Formats: sequence, C-alpha cells, structure tokens
Amino acid sequence: MRRTRALLGALWACLLAASMADATPAPTDLTVSRHIVGDNFVTLIWTAPPGTITHRVYRTTSLPVVLSPANLLATPPSDAFADPLGPTPPYYYAVTAEDGSSPESN
Repeated sequence: MRRTRALLGALWACLLAASMADATPAPTDLTVSRHIVGDNFVTLIWTAPPGTITHRVYRTTSLPVVLSPANLLATPPSDAFADPLGPTPPYYYAVTAEDGSSPESN
C-alpha cells in the first residue's frame, strides 16, 4: 500500500511538472499606472510571449490573485488594458497568456 501511494505521488508530481512545462510562457514587463486626474483608471501594459492569441487580466482586492472565472476581469485583444476603477482600492492584477496549443500561463 505504501509503495502504491509513493508511486501515485511520484506520478502526480511528474504530471504536474509536465503540465507546467507545457504552459504558454507568461507575459513579461508588466507595467501598471494609475491615473487619478479626470477619469479614475489603471493602465496595464505588458510584453506578450511570441504566439500569444489570448490575454487574460485578473483582478482581486487581496493577495494572492487567484486565476479563477470569478476574478477574470477582461480578455483584451492586445497587450494593454485600461481598467476603470471602483471606489475600494487596493487592487491586485495578474496577466496571463495562451497560445492556443498550450495551457494558460501562470
């Protein structure tokens, strides 16, 4: 029984490592700028990995930013997004990418 558990644990670790290795590379160089003059909004700009076809922007009011449908804010077509803010900062963001053939980046 112990050997079976050890083998299942090792198999799970290998599958997890393989799925993470096969994920789309994450966007880099994320810049967040808050604009409070006039309209109150945040601009996010990032560098997309080559081959990216989908971006996802997640927002929460606490850390960590969990990548879940409930926290999905937008799927912008490019590597920039403007978020009109509500009245309760702070906000925390995560940006992911997907290339269509690999899982979403982390």
